[in-house]
Amino acid sequence: MTRYQHYGLDILYATALPWPRTGPGTALDGKPKFDLNQFNEQYFERLRERVNRALRRGMYISIMLFGGHSAMLEWPGNPFNIQNNVNGINGDPDGHGKGDIQTLPLPHSVDEIQKAYVRKVIDTVGGFDNVLFEIANESESNSIAWQSRLVTFIKDYEAGRIDGILGCSIRWYNRVLGYR
Repeated sequence: MTRYQHYGLDILYATALPWPRTGPGTALDGKPKFDLNQFNEQYFERLRERVNRALRRGMYISIMLFGGHSAMLEWPGNPFNIQNNVNGINGDPDGHGKGDIQTLPLPHSVDEIQKAYVRKVIDTVGGFDNVLFEIANESESNSIAWQSRLVTFIKDYEAGRIDGILGCSIRWYNRVLGYR
């Protein structure tokens, strides 16, 4: 989310986000649109460093992968809003102004971007022993199937399986070679 207007009196703006703001064009918050086919490497470097600092202090980290009801409540600030990305990704195909990014069935393009993001997070922090994942915080009850599906996806990816099929992931090779 880029913009929060329902958290008190002030409008809050978020930065660094997982995707770069490359444009062309302007998102609803007045900044360049997101390219959801790329990752903002600075975001993931910062995430990795924070997890590493917490580990050195003996702390666990809970990573909330997706916003809960705020992802829909604050739809104008969501990168999956078609007006906020250069990719034509439309997380609100029904046009009701709320977004359908946490209910199944997902638009295929949204599903692919979400899974790519989850894989990138796991690849970034998967070598640490102090990480717990939270799918979303305070999501609506109609998101349970989506959350369950992502839990299965994460378990499969971490085990080197994709959709239940055993394979070798980059993360597995990194473990074998001793990379973190």
